[in-house]
Amino acid sequence: MQAWITLIVWIVISLWPVLGQTLPDTNPSTSEADLAEGREFYLGHCAECHGRDGEGGRGINLTTGQYRLSRTDADLLRLIQKGIPGTEMPRSRLVVADLWKVVAYVRSLARAGASERASGNPEAGEQVYERMACTTCHVVGREGSSLGPDLSDIGLRRSVKFLRDSLLDPSAYIPRNYPTVVVTARDGKQIKGIRLNEDDFTIQVRDIFENLHAYRKSELRQVQAPKESLMPAYGSLLSEKEIEDLVAYLNTLRESP
Repeated sequence: MQAWITLIVWIVISLWPVLGQTLPDTNPSTSEADLAEGREFYLGHCAECHGRDGEGGRGINLTTGQYRLSRTDADLLRLIQKGIPGTEMPRSRLVVADLWKVVAYVRSLARAGASERASGNPEAGEQVYERMACTTCHVVGREGSSLGPDLSDIGLRRSVKFLRDSLLDPSAYIPRNYPTVVVTARDGKQIKGIRLNEDDFTIQVRDIFENLHAYRKSELRQVQAPKESLMPAYGSLLSEKEIEDLVAYLNTLRESP
């Protein structure tokens, strides 16, 4: 019951700024000038998470035009305005007139990305995915491991360019939830993996074999946080065709995890 009350209170608070307002079905701000202003708002408020060109990063890929929680422009405006609780998507402080311009610009990103297609063969890419044992770190549907990010809907969340860049240089973008850590015990033994939790006195790590380790920092010689991904760079491991095929396969993954 308490959870329901909390949810109802959140909904009321979230809707309060737009209560009494009737948003039109059609975006009233779609001129070239509106798009230009919307781009400036986007770069200042949205690009850090969604990428300069909407390609995705901490936030979803906006170039697909497929947004689960919003179908109309009015839905998208409300989503940007209220944010998404439990995620990194905050509520916006922009006024409605400016939000319409942001929505117009986001829609333009989707139109620009609509023609983007992976050039590889998805079926061949799936074979590459299996041969390279990607399931050791990633989940697709119910198959695989949780050491790395879930890829079940990666084709919806990330652009083709982002997927290719991530294969060639995985350390260029490391998701916040998957920070690499290397702990060195006093006897010199090292454990490399993902930092799960850390405070002033303890640290918990999941190693590359998905084993969990908990340490008191007083027991360790060193704790390092290298700015590099656990995932290898595949440019030297796969041919250009294999890279393109793998990208094409990943681009087809658009189901909810």
